[in-house]
This record gives sequence, structure tokens and C-alpha cells, in this order.
Amino acid sequence: GSEGCFLAWNGEQGGAYVALVDPDRGRVMWRKMLAAKGSHPSLSSSSSGQVMVAYFEAGRIRLATLSRDGVGVPSPVAKVTGDQPRPSLSSARPGEWLVAWQDAEERRSEVYAARVVCK
Repeated sequence: GSEGCFLAWNGEQGGAYVALVDPDRGRVMWRKMLAAKGSHPSLSSSSSGQVMVAYFEAGRIRLATLSRDGVGVPSPVAKVTGDQPRPSLSSARPGEWLVAWQDAEERRSEVYAARVVCK
């Protein structure tokens, strides 16, 4: 992103986390928990340098912006059944993001996609 290098990971004891690393010094500027019961965080950046994270929590896919100041307020995007593979996230246009995920409905695996517009 334009404000630094962001990392996202699953914690060893569970939970989803993000951190901002200063690319010049290789120093962690901050690290934060996205959700204690969250999982599979995925990052993407736009052509303007904005960074977004998508992750699973409480049966939903949630998206939040990341900046030097921290994590924005997460927005639920869609329902998800079970612990699915990491969602795919990509910037479409300024203020728009594409997110895709896999879900299991009645023993069938289905793929979903959504366009998310940020205001």
C-alpha cells in the first residue's frame, strides 16, 4: 500500500491478525487482532495504494480498510457456512472491490463473488 507494507495471518491459537511494517526499517509499526474468532485473512491493494482486508468471522465475510492509523470498521459482506478457504480479494476501480469465496451448501461446494462499493 501507499502507507507501508501490510501483513495478515492466522494466529497459532486462532484469530485473524494484521500488521503494518515500515519497509525502510523492517520494523513493525503496529499489529492488531482483526477478530478473536476470525480466520483466513486476505489482503489486496488498489492502484491508488489503498489496502483492504477480507476475512471470515462468525459465519460472515468481513472487509475492512487498513491504513497507517490502523484498521477501519469491518463491514459484513456475505454469509459463509463453515471454515472455508481464504477469500480472494481484488481492487476493481477506485472505491470498488471484488471478493470471491467458496461455500458449502447441503454437501455441495459453490463459488460466490460480489462487488463491494466503499463510500
